[in-house]
Amino acid sequence: MNCVDIVQQYLQQYAVQPSGIVGDSHPLESHSSRDAVSFREILFVALFMSLGGIAYGLHKAGYTYVGLGVVGIPFLGACAIEPRIGLYAYGFWQVWDSAAVIGSSETAWLTPAKMLAFLILFTGIVPLFKHSAPFLVSRTTVYSLLAFVSVAALSVMWSYEPSKSARLAAQMFVQLALLWIYVKLISVDLAYFKRLLFWTFVGGLTAGAYTILYGMEQKSFGRATLGERSNPGSVGAALVTALSCGPVLWIFVRRAWFKGFLFAGCLVLVLAVFTTGTRSAVGAIGAGFLGAAVFSRSSGFGARLMILILTVGLAYASAMASLHSGVLGERSEARLAGWLGVAPPSGVRALHSRVGRDEIWSMAWKGYVSTKGIGAGVGAAAYANLEGAGLFKDVHSNIMGSLTEMGFPGFVSLAVVHILLLIRAWNLHWRRLTGPAIIVFSGFFMFGAVHTTYTTKLFWLPITLLVVLFEVDARMRGADADPRQPHGV
Repeated sequence: MNCVDIVQQYLQQYAVQPSGIVGDSHPLESHSSRDAVSFREILFVALFMSLGGIAYGLHKAGYTYVGLGVVGIPFLGACAIEPRIGLYAYGFWQVWDSAAVIGSSETAWLTPAKMLAFLILFTGIVPLFKHSAPFLVSRTTVYSLLAFVSVAALSVMWSYEPSKSARLAAQMFVQLALLWIYVKLISVDLAYFKRLLFWTFVGGLTAGAYTILYGMEQKSFGRATLGERSNPGSVGAALVTALSCGPVLWIFVRRAWFKGFLFAGCLVLVLAVFTTGTRSAVGAIGAGFLGAAVFSRSSGFGARLMILILTVGLAYASAMASLHSGVLGERSEARLAGWLGVAPPSGVRALHSRVGRDEIWSMAWKGYVSTKGIGAGVGAAAYANLEGAGLFKDVHSNIMGSLTEMGFPGFVSLAVVHILLLIRAWNLHWRRLTGPAIIVFSGFFMFGAVHTTYTTKLFWLPITLLVVLFEVDARMRGADADPRQPHGV
């Protein structure tokens, strides 16, 4: 046996096991899961890491667009060969994206994730002409999302800012199309779904580690973040999305060392969220794990009560340890201390906005009334608030934002989306998945309750993960498979 044969044999054995999390074939699809990750994908990861280093050097030297070409052209080729690479990359990159806004103006909005979304649509739709898996349980949920996006698109006709509303409505349609691509290409095999969770988790973990180590070097917001133009709130919410992948992936894991990796990674992500000082993200973490402990269907009341007590104790201990660790900046420390109801160790008090959330939402109602009930147009709530309450300010809430921007139809359609997601999470066939699904749901819902996110991936990516989870669960049920026997994990 020569060297080439040895290499080929090694790749055949381990090509489907990135970081050791994926193993033998699963009965969700007739073909083997060994086709899920091939030598091409392994080569891509190694190549992309090398090209990324070169591109970063070019960027520091002032040749940013040359660096983009060095990375982008090979990446385009890789996605054309294996479209799922783009899907994994989108999950990996979602936290980092806010640090890479393209353009120098304050209103710049183009990011690598938006360009990657179009690449995914272009390369991902081609395989569906050969093989298209049907929606098994999520068709109604997808229709409700389509209704919500359609209302957003209709609001362009009477928007206070039609060009911005049209761009955001188009952005929402792209996100819905991405969800469709994810379901069609990922839910057909458990191995694909595990890989998506893994790379989304690892992407968040790398960004979280960077936030902890270097986040306070960014001075614009006074809180840890990923760049001078990277809002710490957006970073915190994206970190929560990555964190929520950990509990879902935990269900499919048998190896103790990998469970240890997930546990340690979750602790890093929690600490990173604390450093951003994003109280809504901290609340999302707490609500998710408390909800999972209370509503989990995989154990009896006594066991759930014990889990609830342990969860509350661990959450409080983690928060207090972070507060006194010296890692948090003064503003993040003050915000976390205020959320916990204790005095900050540094003695610095959190700065409160002159306009609180309750005042903003009261103002949003006046803005909604000033639109005669039809809404100001998606993304244009500030204009309605200016007209109705005399203050040009965004709503900072998906709940009030949907009403102020899209009227009663937008509010109702958004509510239906959330209700259907909760019902489907509760009705998961494999009960052990209910708790993790609640964690994913709580992450984007809690943050969205105090921020307007429905035009962004902070809203759409967690929903995509949930819908894919629902479809994977249904296919496992149809294949008589058990997630506790994840075939090599």
